[in-house]
Amino acid sequence: MLYTAGRSLQWVAVRRRQRCPLAVAKLDRLSRDVQFISGLMAQRVPLLVAELGPDVDPFILHLFAALAEKERAMIATGTNTTLADLLTPLPAANPFSAMRASLRR
Repeated sequence: MLYTAGRSLQWVAVRRRQRCPLAVAKLDRLSRDVQFISGLMAQRVPLLVAELGPDVDPFILHLFAALAEKERAMIATGTNTTLADLLTPLPAANPFSAMRASLRR
């Protein structure tokens, strides 16, 4: 099952109609966007995060959402750096240049 922001919004609509909390194991599994999580909280959607417990303070939810967003940015930076390193040509004297060239194909 594919979970995207649109898919999350569908679940929010279903939970609202059923008047039950939106339960997730970890907050970053719902979204890694602070604005999305804050929007849910502003709309008074009850969130139940198993990792944090049932009586978690909204401030803590904001903190975990901000950490998840920062983690997403750090992962993207690391991935882009690694890809750039793989695509840079190596000197011909390096014995691994032929192997790296074959990885690019």
